[in-house]
Amino acid sequence: MISPVLLVDRLRRIPARGPAITATLGVALAIAILLSAGPAGIGDEARRTLAITVLGLGLWGAFPRQAFWPSVLIIGLVLVSRTATEPSAIAGQVVGLYGSSGVWTPLTGFLLAYAVSVTGLGRRFAFGLVQRIGQRPSLVILAVGIASVIIAPLSPSTTAKAFLLVPICVGLVDARGARPGSWFGAAVLLMAAAANNIGASMFLTATIPNFISVRYLGAVGVDVSWLRWLLLAGPPNLLLLLSAWIILLVLGRRAAAAGQRDAAGEVGPVGPSLPAQPAAPIGRDEVITAIVLGVALFAWVTEPLTGLNGGLIGLAAVASLFLPPLHVMGVGRVRRAVPWSPVALFFAALLLGTALSATAAFDPVVRSAFDVIGIDRLPLVPAVAVVTLLALFGHLVFTSTTAYATVVVPIAISVAVAGGLPPAALALPVAITIGYAFILPMNTVPNLIMLDAGYFTARQMAGYGTILTLAAAFILVVVAVPYWQFLGAFSG
Repeated sequence: MISPVLLVDRLRRIPARGPAITATLGVALAIAILLSAGPAGIGDEARRTLAITVLGLGLWGAFPRQAFWPSVLIIGLVLVSRTATEPSAIAGQVVGLYGSSGVWTPLTGFLLAYAVSVTGLGRRFAFGLVQRIGQRPSLVILAVGIASVIIAPLSPSTTAKAFLLVPICVGLVDARGARPGSWFGAAVLLMAAAANNIGASMFLTATIPNFISVRYLGAVGVDVSWLRWLLLAGPPNLLLLLSAWIILLVLGRRAAAAGQRDAAGEVGPVGPSLPAQPAAPIGRDEVITAIVLGVALFAWVTEPLTGLNGGLIGLAAVASLFLPPLHVMGVGRVRRAVPWSPVALFFAALLLGTALSATAAFDPVVRSAFDVIGIDRLPLVPAVAVVTLLALFGHLVFTSTTAYATVVVPIAISVAVAGGLPPAALALPVAITIGYAFILPMNTVPNLIMLDAGYFTARQMAGYGTILTLAAAFILVVVAVPYWQFLGAFSG
């Protein structure tokens, strides 16, 4: 019999062994599917694609920060599998997949984020907005959220934006005399974390999973440009941002009643005034970066009108920052700064998503799962509510929103088809929820970065995130669905 001390010791070791366990399970399940232990009624290519998907999820879940080589492996396996079935068509499919605008826009965003960071333009803007919006603690918290959302479209890396926001937030908290353990400090960092996720959902270029979702939506007749995504996702996410702020104020008043006198709901400023905006004038590199940023945003927004490849135009504009006359960035430093793991994961997810769509590998799985729920017998709004809730809380078992998008959006499309609903009626709400990793720190790297600042606990995040997740479900079902129907989004 195992002693209690030994049992506790073994339980403590489980988190450290988690990556190995996750990877082993992924490999074992993939092999089982290949050996015909997977769903019945699917062909050989679909079975191989499903096995590769399970393997990818296992490896990405086990090593979310070292996803480069697992992604290269998945790309190779998908290409071999698809070549075995369509040897003459695979080259054209790869060129068509990786030659589109949306594929190169994320890389442009990574480079822009680095330029905005190293030149100080991002910090100048975010800190200036926070400093000017007001002196009340509640307004400071709101300003942090607004700043996070405004900088969201500048980069598809929510991690890079988290690294930009944390020192700003910590500076604001320290300037008011608040310390770790205070509600004001927790509220500022929690708002930054929530707004980072909300901003990721609001703009097409704010996170890589959005591009994957757009691919799937395009496959069911819903063509989404940068501006179209903003039109669809903007109003619901603005409501959610307001809700995130109000929820914090309500929780803050409770904290104030419990004796934490620097709570978010406290009247008047806490501690000294905010630091003044840095007096240094805007520099040459900041001006050049701002112009290039404007060109890239203009190319993304006007692509539906001009028909030009906005992704390549933006990439060309960013490339000018390396040229000798400008020389805002050096190739060597950028090569080390670009997060190649997310880039590789993005390219792997795109290729895997295309294979999943072509083979319908998830259809038997989905039909079996949702037969129990009876999704095909539900009217539109209840069906959207059920699938949206499942998608929102499905984040709890994923550590990568990119991998999550690869799986959950095609499942939503399959569920809609099985239930006789417009595919976009379920796929669009699910696509919007991909960024909503509010509850657990490990659900996304930016949450861990915010937690590591030390101003809130995982328990505080779970409580706040659960309330915010339920608010997101309400807004999507009650507000967004009628709004999208009015825009005709469900009809293509």
